[in-house]
Amino acid sequence: MPAAIRYISPRTIEEIARNIGSDAKLNKDEPGAIDVIQLAQFFNCDVETVEFEPSDISAKIQHKKGGGCLIQVSNSDSPKRQRFSIAHEVSHYILHDGEEFVEYRKPLSDYDNADELYKEVQANMLASALLMPKKLVTTAWENTKDIDDLAEIFNVSKATAYYRLDNLGLLVSE
Repeated sequence: MPAAIRYISPRTIEEIARNIGSDAKLNKDEPGAIDVIQLAQFFNCDVETVEFEPSDISAKIQHKKGGGCLIQVSNSDSPKRQRFSIAHEVSHYILHDGEEFVEYRKPLSDYDNADELYKEVQANMLASALLMPKKLVTTAWENTKDIDDLAEIFNVSKATAYYRLDNLGLLVSE
């Protein structure tokens, strides 16, 4: 029987990301400097790139006996996508108590199961918070006010930058 879904507030996700960044010594003063391999290794997770069959799989997480996990990412994905996928799978490892996940390339709107959708949203939020720490995003956004520039600064996709800004309430109509 799958684990019960537990609500984790955005504020708690921010706190988790801040604590992990500090504990794993990921908090760099330079935006975009978060090393996702170091992040995975902090949780005893190995990372490898593979060719998936079917090809619409972007990442997968499997738990290892004795603790830790194996994160596999698609070798056909861009480095930015691989980077986000690793942070996303680590987020599942942290938030979802030993469950294994296979990530398909599909929009959130294609999830039929509410529990699966919620877990994906949680993992996306934590992955974004890990890759784009709130304090650094706020400062960079004040200086640039450009989503393309912000994505480049943090070495993430434009979509990731947009959703992170939106989740932080930094996108406001002027």
